Amino acid sequence: AGLEDGALPALEFLAVGANRFGARGAGALCGVFHRGVAPTLQTLNVGATPIGDEGAVALAAALAMGKPSHGLTLAYCDVGDEGAMALAAA
Repeated sequence: AGLEDGALPALEFLAVGANRFGARGAGALCGVFHRGVAPTLQTLNVGATPIGDEGAVALAAALAMGKPSHGLTLAYCDVGDEGAMALAAA
C-alpha cells in the first residue's frame, strides 16, 4: 500500500541522514516524492548516508520536480562525478 498522495501535507523538513539505506532507499524515497506524499517539502537531509551516484541520480530527478524546493544535504554520501553532474543539471 504505502503512503497516499498528500499524506504528509505539512512536512517541510525531513532528516534521514546517517542511515544505511543506500541508493535503493534513496530511489524509494524519491518515489514517495513523485507520488506527491509531501507536497510542501522544502529541505531534505540525507547526509552521511552512502547513496552513491545511483542515489544522487534518483535525487536529481526529484529535484527536477521541485522536491525538495530549498535545500538538500548530501555530505559524506559517496557521490562521485556522475551523481554530481546529475544534481547540477537538475
